[in-house]
Amino acid sequence: RYSGVVYKSMDIDREGFHEYYSFDDIHETFDLIFLFEVIEHVEFEEGIVLVRRCKNLLKPGGRLILTTPNMYHPNRYWEYDHKVPYRYDAVGGLLLAEGMIVCDIYRIYNDAIHRRLFRLLVTAPLHRHLQIDFAKSITVVAQNPS
Repeated sequence: RYSGVVYKSMDIDREGFHEYYSFDDIHETFDLIFLFEVIEHVEFEEGIVLVRRCKNLLKPGGRLILTTPNMYHPNRYWEYDHKVPYRYDAVGGLLLAEGMIVCDIYRIYNDAIHRRLFRLLVTAPLHRHLQIDFAKSITVVAQNPS
């Protein structure tokens, strides 16, 4: 649809085709990097290195879109291979600490309209008090400074 757009992927899983299987193999820069549901699978120190590596692979003004499970969701985070739970402020803080500009933070919530309205109109005060959030994921958009 857009001329000049080139998509490249990286994954450690060698069963599928990807242009890269390790960050060490990447020697070019990008306008946009998507990091979907990855950072929670590595230890915190590795997450810092991951964000730093993404920042170094972005062109000046390039953007990073990062998603992670919402640790305030009642059961979304607790999967066997997740190592670090992230809150909204923790993800934003990590990106800021690595010199990125945080443009937006979103809660990703998708549910049937009747359940959504019930939660919004009836149970929202209780959820706030208990620090429960039914948004399944957090999406952060950050920019590499020019």
